[in-house]
Amino acid sequence: MRTLGAIIVEPASYSKFNVDRSSCTGDEYDLALRVDIYHNIEKTLSHFSTNPHCLHTLSDVMSYTIATTTEEASTRGYSFFESCLEAGDTYSRDSEEYKNSRAEREYMGKQIPKLLDKFECDMIVLPTNLAMEPADVGGNPVVNVPMGFYPMGTEISMRNGLVDCGPGIPIGLCFIGRRWDDEKLIGAAYAYEQATKWREKGKMLVKCDIELPVSGNAEKAQVSHWLCRLHRLHTVYKFYH
Repeated sequence: MRTLGAIIVEPASYSKFNVDRSSCTGDEYDLALRVDIYHNIEKTLSHFSTNPHCLHTLSDVMSYTIATTTEEASTRGYSFFESCLEAGDTYSRDSEEYKNSRAEREYMGKQIPKLLDKFECDMIVLPTNLAMEPADVGGNPVVNVPMGFYPMGTEISMRNGLVDCGPGIPIGLCFIGRRWDDEKLIGAAYAYEQATKWREKGKMLVKCDIELPVSGNAEKAQVSHWLCRLHRLHTVYKFYH
């Protein structure tokens, strides 16, 4: 990245957050997330104009997931749904436990702008497995690109029934910035990607070639909307190129 003109400031560390998550208070820290999922799924489902399976709550989604064998619930992280259901049934958004958890998450979410301001930097660059917090709780943009692949002979590790690490699995590099600095991150990530060409060095073992059918006008409008967004994103990429 230095050869591309980047000024690297190191070492740099958050004032509070530790990348190993030891600075967070475990279940208490995650409580607000689980309670929000409990309520937000219901809110999201209420906006669906078509709901063929009559799914209105998190409990409905869980029941449908269990009943649908192709969802492979037992190996796909279903236990997290269970923890969200328990949290939502136990704590309201007015409870002290929820408020304390939310306050801690909001505090952690401010770590990114604090770090960038302290060192007068534009972005933080971290391996993906270390990057997602506190970016997610702070609402910060993140662009993830490959920076290599795990070598042959790497021990295979599984998470939620999926391969988390193993031979040929991409190793990600995240560019994290302040809110609304998306274009700046895309430019930096694109420059790195073009210089390294890691994406072209990988081998796809499974490739999706299924086209989703589009029937009604509403669905066509939605597809057109996303195509426009993709076109605008492509324009941004070309601009930075």
